[in-house]
Amino acid sequence: MPGVPFHLTSRIQGHEPVFVGLESSIVGMFERAERFSDARIIAHSVMPNHLHLIVSQGQRPLAHLMQPLLRRIAWLIARSRKWEGHVFERRYRDSACMDADYLRHAIAYVHLNAVRAKLCPAADDYLWSSHGRLCAVAASDRTTGECKTSRMLRLFASNPGQSLAGCLANYRLFLQWRLDCDRARAEHGDCETRLVLPDCPVFREGDSHWALTFGRDTMIHRPTEEARGDLSDIAKRLLSQHSPELSLERLRSGESGRMVVHARRRFIARAIDSGYRTGAVARYLNISDSAVSRSAPPSS
Repeated sequence: MPGVPFHLTSRIQGHEPVFVGLESSIVGMFERAERFSDARIIAHSVMPNHLHLIVSQGQRPLAHLMQPLLRRIAWLIARSRKWEGHVFERRYRDSACMDADYLRHAIAYVHLNAVRAKLCPAADDYLWSSHGRLCAVAASDRTTGECKTSRMLRLFASNPGQSLAGCLANYRLFLQWRLDCDRARAEHGDCETRLVLPDCPVFREGDSHWALTFGRDTMIHRPTEEARGDLSDIAKRLLSQHSPELSLERLRSGESGRMVVHARRRFIARAIDSGYRTGAVARYLNISDSAVSRSAPPSS
């Protein structure tokens, strides 16, 4: 999905806090990996046992950035911790940020992760996230800055032409709103009659900035519900057209017969072309994500 921002997460096997003491090296690996990729890292956070990245995908698949990055991190852990076996518990998780609110919430989630885990009292106190870099760029108060950090800050603009310092103030206001919502939920739980959340800040100019920066790409990759169709509907149509002798149950059985494999590959190609993610297709077919990836058509 070229041009679309993604929130990526990767967690250590067994949730062991093996990143403690290696955070600086891992952040350096982020920077080096980005130089050899056409993807752009918008935000990051290194936690004791997992990583968060918000990445704007380039023309190449996300794996072009993530596979060598996670491999180098795995080598670092294996050498420094005398680790044996798998370092990461599974393939990295990815979630597309398809609107301005989703991307703002993802950025706030990544930068507040250490606060919520009680590793520090405030985002300013955590050294291993991109929060500090964002604040440093805003400190110069450049109104025409074009670096990726300044573009991220403009997601929090409330007025046209607002300075980066003003965007930073809005960004901090948004983080505080997220923390206030956390406190309200902790005090009242999910009881709707007692839970009253504060009003979310509105960033109309930030919405306009997102539309110019990411909006076109997300619309290209967001099929309508009618065009996409339900996975079962897609499967039934394909079977009736190409393999009427096969049942839906056999398609989803994991059977390895030649006829079933060909039908499954055809279904995977159609489902991905319709906008479904690899994980959703894998769950529907009761097979692994890697099996879907191997059968998927190559990215153009």
